[in-house]
Formats: sequence, structure tokens, C-alpha cells
Amino acid sequence: MSLAYSQSACNQFRVKITRTDKSICHQARNQRVSDDPAIQKHITENLGPDTFQLRVDGAERLVVDVPERYDSHDCSYDFDFRLSTPGTVWFFAKRLYKEYDGFYELHANQSDHINPTINYFLPRPLQLNLCESTCSPYQTPLLSAEPYVFDFRHPRQPITEAKAMPACTGADPIPGAYVASSLPSILYPPVRLPMTESRPTAGLYDFVPTGCTFQHDGLRFRNHDSCFEKKGGILFIGDSHARAAYDALLHRLSGNDTVVQFSQKIPTKSAELGNLHLEFLWDPFLTSTVDCEAMKHLTSVVVSTGAHQACWACERTPTSALAEQLETLFAGWSNDWAKCLAPGATPPKLIYMNSPAFEYPASHYRLDCRTGPRMQHWNGVAGRLARESGWSVVDTFAHSRPFAVDTLLLDGVHYLKTDAIDPMADEIIEKLGICGNNPDLLREASEDALRR
Repeated sequence: MSLAYSQSACNQFRVKITRTDKSICHQARNQRVSDDPAIQKHITENLGPDTFQLRVDGAERLVVDVPERYDSHDCSYDFDFRLSTPGTVWFFAKRLYKEYDGFYELHANQSDHINPTINYFLPRPLQLNLCESTCSPYQTPLLSAEPYVFDFRHPRQPITEAKAMPACTGADPIPGAYVASSLPSILYPPVRLPMTESRPTAGLYDFVPTGCTFQHDGLRFRNHDSCFEKKGGILFIGDSHARAAYDALLHRLSGNDTVVQFSQKIPTKSAELGNLHLEFLWDPFLTSTVDCEAMKHLTSVVVSTGAHQACWACERTPTSALAEQLETLFAGWSNDWAKCLAPGATPPKLIYMNSPAFEYPASHYRLDCRTGPRMQHWNGVAGRLARESGWSVVDTFAHSRPFAVDTLLLDGVHYLKTDAIDPMADEIIEKLGICGNNPDLLREASEDALRR
């Protein structure tokens, strides 16, 4: 493994991992891994037989497990890092899978299970200081809109006003980076943080959107009254990640500023918040059809599916089968809903949450294909099909990937209690379009706020 960094750009570097025995990659080029020629080509020419995980912590949290380039002749994998902020980071690297276990489509049955082959490249994290001393890390805003520290400084040290940014909008996923929270937010958190193994699992990183900011009244510490003014109904349908999103929005819009920690596992849920009706329906494989009478009160639908196909039906769900299922879902629901509308009625907003990231499959007794390369490729296919049918897309994978390692301290699957869940809620609320934008209207601090 080698690391080369840019001398002209801060915190940009390339990691190259090379096998010393080139014959392994040469032989792997001819191995059949899929019946789909396009997937066969993608896996053998772009991914290679090995799956690695590279992670940086510190000024920014970022995890990469798909190479930028794979060279089968040199048997090498290139990973390019372009961090969004200066500052010290700590680098980790390990191999998770070999012999195409990271993405393989010819499994015979559920007993053909995958086990990670974990090899660490470094005995301890590698500290990287790759920026000039004049480059200061980005300071994220304080967590609460109500200041909870006083700023006293030397008169020659001016206060730099933050540049006004446009609101994050649009049907495409909102890109961004997870940057270390400001030190006051870590030292003096304004709300209680979820804890496990004697350390917090949230409150350490803030999501910073690229070129925009969330500005709706559904944000933490805002007055949410405008979100309930118009009559509307939102259905969350799909797997447990749709249920987690339902609980995150209900928790937030009910006036809680803490990170949501629990999501009760029941097949249906519903709640009323002013004129807003929220509902969850468990249907992980999306077998439901559009029922005009049952759905007439809905103004938005949020769907999450894909994880169960990889987890419980991998041997019968190659990429082509998943694409066919999702294409039928996205186009079919859009068309069927149009038939339910009265003349001149506004069609419901349709939002697709792609499948989240997993640290590595934990099922040692059955086939579980929720690996990084597979889920990243599946989500790319699903996102394209959703947008072609007019759906909005929330990139659950990008939000949850940096914190999948933290779920190993939790249930190993869901991103509740992590720094991923609140940005997810922010983006869903923005795409729903249910809230106004009144930044001067703040709520009184919730009961669980820490008073110091």
C-alpha cells in the first residue's frame, strides 16, 4: 500500500493497494461472476476480486470501499480522497473480501453464505497532516440556534460572518460532507446525546451540504407550526429504514431536538400532527398496489426498498432482477396514481430512499449480500430509474456510509442514534415541501436540553 498526496491542494491524496502476486488478478479476469454481461464487465474490470475499506476520521468522516480505478494487469486498486475541509485526519485501511465475495451474482442458495476475510493494513491509525499551517479547518455552526457559549476575543481577531447560501432544493440527492462538529457543540452539547460503550454515537459530525443549506422550519430548534398548516398525508412504506424515517420525522416534528433512538418494530403506525397525517406500512418487497380509495388522503409517499432483496433474497435477485422490480414500481406507481387523480388535482410527491450502507453482513448462517460494492451499484441503478420516472431521491447510502462502523455498537443495521439520521430527516422534510421558512421563529428549549 502506498499513499501520495497533492502538494498544491489541501487534504487530497491517493492510496494505491497492489497485490504482490499479479497472477491472482490475471486468473480472476476470466472468472464468471454474473450471467449479465454488463455486470460481469463492471465487476471484473472496475472492481476486481478484492474489496477494501478505507476510512478517515478527524476533521472529516469519510468511508470508501469502491476503487476509483482497478488495473487487472498491475493488480492494483486506486482510491482518491478529496476532503472538503483542512485539518488533521486519521486513516484506516483493511481488506474485507477476496475472490469476488464483495459482489458476486451466481450464489446457488441461502446456505452459500459470505464471511468477511478481514486483513488490516496498519496496526494503528495513520495520522495525516497534509495542509499548510495557514489552512484552518471549517468550523461548523453551533448545534442550537440559541447561542450556548459566549464569544470573547482579542479586538484584532475579527469575527468572520458566514456567507449566505441558497436553500437546498431539488429532486436529486443533496451532496455534502460530514465535518467534525464544533468544539463547543462537543464539549457543551445542548441536548442529551445517545451513548453506548461509554461514548456518544452522535454529536461528533455535522452534515455540510455542498453549496447550500437546509432552511425549512422542520430543522431542529425551529418552530414547526408552519409544517402543519396545510392539510396533508404522508405514507412511509417499505422496509425498516422507511420505518426509521417515519419515526425520525415524527420525533422531530413533535418538538424533540434530541437524536431519535428507537423505532418500534410493528407493521403499521400512524400519527396526527395538526393538519398533517403520518403513516407507516411495512412492505419491504413493495408488493402493495395503488388503491385509489385508500390513498386519496395522501399528498406524499416515501419508499425504502432494496435492502431485503440483498439480505434475504440474494440468490434470486441479480442486479437485472432488482432493476426490473424497481422500474415496474417507479413507472407503475407514477402511472397508477395519475389514474386516481381528479381533474386538475395535484399529484402526490414520490420520494425514494435508496438502501443504506452496512459495515459488513453479520449473518454467518445464511446468504447476506449487503456489501458495499453491491449496494453502491444497486443504488446507482435505482436512483437513475427513480429520477427517470419523476421521483425524488434521498441518498440514504451516502448519509449512512460514514457511520456504518458505529452501528456495530448498536444493532448493526440501522442508523438511529448516529449522526446520519438528522440530515436524512432534514432532506426528506425539504423534499416533502411541507414546511415554511421562518428562521426567526424558534421554539423554547425541549425538556431534555442540558442546562449548564
